[in-house]
Amino acid sequence: MKYERHAAMSRARRETERGVLSRMLTDEDAVYTVVESLEPGHFLSSAYRVIYGEMMALFNMGKRVEPDGLKKRLAKRPGIEGNWLARTVGLLAGGNPVGETLEAMVRQLRDANLESRLEEVADMLTGNGEDTPDPERRAREGLAMLEQIVEKQCPLRIDTPDTLARATFRKVADRRAFTPGENTEGIPMPYRDLGRYIRTFTGLNFAVLAGRPGQGKTAFVTSLAAKVAASGHPVGIISAEMSADMLMLRLTALIGNIPLSRMLDGTITDAGYISIANKLDEVAALPIHMVTPRMLSPLSLRNQVRYLKEHHGVKVVVVDSLELMQVAGCSNREEEITVLAREMGQITRELDVFVMLTAQLLPGIELRSEGRPKLADIPGSIALAAHADLVMTLEKRGNHIPEPANLVELELQVLKNRTGAVGRILLAFLTEFVSVENYLPME
Repeated sequence: MKYERHAAMSRARRETERGVLSRMLTDEDAVYTVVESLEPGHFLSSAYRVIYGEMMALFNMGKRVEPDGLKKRLAKRPGIEGNWLARTVGLLAGGNPVGETLEAMVRQLRDANLESRLEEVADMLTGNGEDTPDPERRAREGLAMLEQIVEKQCPLRIDTPDTLARATFRKVADRRAFTPGENTEGIPMPYRDLGRYIRTFTGLNFAVLAGRPGQGKTAFVTSLAAKVAASGHPVGIISAEMSADMLMLRLTALIGNIPLSRMLDGTITDAGYISIANKLDEVAALPIHMVTPRMLSPLSLRNQVRYLKEHHGVKVVVVDSLELMQVAGCSNREEEITVLAREMGQITRELDVFVMLTAQLLPGIELRSEGRPKLADIPGSIALAAHADLVMTLEKRGNHIPEPANLVELELQVLKNRTGAVGRILLAFLTEFVSVENYLPME
């Protein structure tokens, strides 16, 4: 069965190779598409590999890739090989084209070649099929081959001022003309006072929001996500702390102004039921995409953020929380956070997505006379400060107003801001509705 499966795969591969070469001989535009994407090594058939190599040689010399010229080049090869290859070109030029599109066939050959090279790397790393006395050398060679594959799949991009100047000017002009409520390239910050420091999410990728337990971190990031979504921008929420059902209850509470505790213990009033019914369509229409994994790691987070962006157009993601993220191979938590910070910075810049990660502060802040968090109070602060674009802390202040919704003052500190100033603002935490709103001073 294994032999039959591989034989069938080889037949399908040869059909695809034949289709690509046939299309190149009958369609001049196809030559440009294929030459930019494939090399002779992508062809499994040795005959097709030689023919494609001669096609590339003609193309690189600026000559047309057409059957007669190709036959003449191949016929010069010694022995019967040249005549046989020339006849093969005649069959390719006059054969029935494969039904698939050229782009699909090229993609199949690239994917198949990548799979075979990865299998070769795997064999080298595991030692399958070889009795090599030096496993370290075999591993080094396998890793070197893997690095070549990665470089080939992810070529280095070089930008110059010539290619970026106009785009940069347009972005500066867009931001200069920005006023709240207007359509711009960036997503505006929904909190009025925080907007003094961060007008839009443009230019920011990785943010950290730190605070002690019970200070409103989850309420803030959930409220932020709801406000961004309400403005029409898709948002992602990745939480390993809460289930999707609990996140939905919190969203319903903060959008519908319904006490969360009453929804949980079943003491919600008739007016509350009516409010939920009236807000149900509004909540359901929000472009919020929730992911509730059992555990978090840089690799899983990269895949989740990439999926949210590619499939749902998400550009803002909140992640709860740093304490639940794990990194294999680290000897202590400080080393884990250093790796996490570096990976988070790379992930967000690579995908061009704003990600806000919640984190716990170190204990002992309350023992200081001022009692205000500092950058050093965040675990792994050196690494986070180096890789994060934005670092903030959130703390409850002394003022508590019991009516109408148990309002608590929150102080948000911007300790690092790569795109602007730092400072402090006040926010209003409506604890019954687990909602964080703009602060309105009481007269």
